[in-house]
Amino acid sequence: MDGSSKNRAFLKMHFLHQIPIETNMVAKYYRNPMREIVFMMNACHLLKKIRNSILSSGFEDFHKRLLTVDGFLIIWNMWIDAYKWDHSTNPFPVHQKLSDEHMFPNDAQKIGNKLAFETLNRTC
Repeated sequence: MDGSSKNRAFLKMHFLHQIPIETNMVAKYYRNPMREIVFMMNACHLLKKIRNSILSSGFEDFHKRLLTVDGFLIIWNMWIDAYKWDHSTNPFPVHQKLSDEHMFPNDAQKIGNKLAFETLNRTC
């Protein structure tokens, strides 16, 4: 499942009196309440959503949000600074596969999963 309106409506249909997260995304099967259904989100889609949310987080006029976790800011410039350091200053680059496309994706690249997955991948 991804976060489309149809998928959200489908999820709500199965969790009429519950909050999905509180039940670990497990619902009773409507045709046989003795059985359960486990709902799973599309991991690649979630990675893309995380990357795009971080891309939108910052202090510039074009940023749409400012993400925090436990009071600590998460902004895309952190990734850009690390990328620039790794590719220009670091004598032993860690993220050799990352490119400008990963750090500065255009609108079409923001839609795809590939660059997001590679950007957040530990081995790139």
